[in-house]
Amino acid sequence: MSTGIGYTPNNLTSAAAEAASGTTHRSGVPFFNRSLSDTSAEKAIANQNKVVNLLADRVYEFAMQLAAESVSGLVIRVNAGVYRKTDGTLVSFPETALTLTDNATNNKVWIVVASNTLSQGTSWPASASDYVPICECTTLSGAITANTLTDRRSALMFFIPPAAAAIGGTNNTMFVIDQDNASASAAELDLVFNLGSSGGSILRWDAASTRFMLTDGAGAYRDLDGWAFYSAGILCISRTGKLQGVTIDIEQLYYFGANGNFNGRGIGLTPAAISGAPTSGVHTTGELHLDSAKTMWICTDGSLNTWKRLGDVSTSGLHVVSIPNSSGTSPRDVTIAILDNAGNAVAAETWLQVGVYQDANGADVATNATISVQTGTDVANGVHEGTAVGTKIKVCKTNSSGQLVIRVTNAVNETVYLIAGPAPRSPMIDCRDVGTVTTS
Repeated sequence: MSTGIGYTPNNLTSAAAEAASGTTHRSGVPFFNRSLSDTSAEKAIANQNKVVNLLADRVYEFAMQLAAESVSGLVIRVNAGVYRKTDGTLVSFPETALTLTDNATNNKVWIVVASNTLSQGTSWPASASDYVPICECTTLSGAITANTLTDRRSALMFFIPPAAAAIGGTNNTMFVIDQDNASASAAELDLVFNLGSSGGSILRWDAASTRFMLTDGAGAYRDLDGWAFYSAGILCISRTGKLQGVTIDIEQLYYFGANGNFNGRGIGLTPAAISGAPTSGVHTTGELHLDSAKTMWICTDGSLNTWKRLGDVSTSGLHVVSIPNSSGTSPRDVTIAILDNAGNAVAAETWLQVGVYQDANGADVATNATISVQTGTDVANGVHEGTAVGTKIKVCKTNSSGQLVIRVTNAVNETVYLIAGPAPRSPMIDCRDVGTVTTS
């Protein structure tokens, strides 16, 4: 095949033609070229044939790019040429020979775009963007079957793109929207989920605010940037990190800890800046509050802003009931105090059930001893919220300083045991301390 052919072949001048011929044709109308005079060289016809041949080479050069030609036996040659990849890149393909597979029916030959090399097989590659179709033929007994070498370049020339359809998947590790950056200066890039007549959802990248946005149930765009989260148009997590508007199904029981491992993470509460229960603001019944002293409070009536103390959850532990040992003549006064585990007094009114017993296990009430309340609030003999009370077992309440003075009266000299426990409505306390009272 000719190479380096000029785009527009030129005729020889008359002088050049005459120099090559040495003669002139007889007078009359020149053959093919009326620009030549009657004295032009008789070789004008040969000159015109040269022009025709040059034009034929030019057409051949164009038409035979990437064309396959049989060389001998099973060998074909694919001419040099240029093709364009899907990204717009022009690729030059060098003239390449290929030995075909023998005894193959309708064997396909194509250029692999990724490597710019020839390949063959019984079927075309699945993706039209991965190959350039060249030809197909049938081989038998070491030769190409006559009249079976068929040009298939037109399959690329007249390729019809498929209709718009959902993308089912990709083998690439990245899917790029607007790969050619045609909308590089646009404020939004949208990924639309078409739901038909029921409407759709849109995931939007907003270039102006440099954050992701998502359409809510009302069709408005909401930020989805880790600062705020909306569900059905309701703000659940604010931009300041506050959790709000979240409810839990009251019929469900929720556990914290992976696979029952409660030694892991739990619920964390940040202590408030001041001690005591909240005195202002809007609160809800059932709301928990941890004050600066690490004391837990629960709101028992949101409309009245009423709170109840649950106990001390500081590093020193729960509230404890301290009952000292006492010896001496009857009657004996014993001061019961509410302390934390560090030994500090807890100034809070606390309901207690106090009894005097013959043994430290509280199996039998004292036979001879009785008790009475000296400091604190006593409950009249009878039954208090299901608990029988009398002179040996009493339900009482400490004073505002967290103290309760119990007087033990005994007609005989013996050791008895004061045991206190949480009464109904009392906070979370530890009542493992047992006080002994010896009368003489």
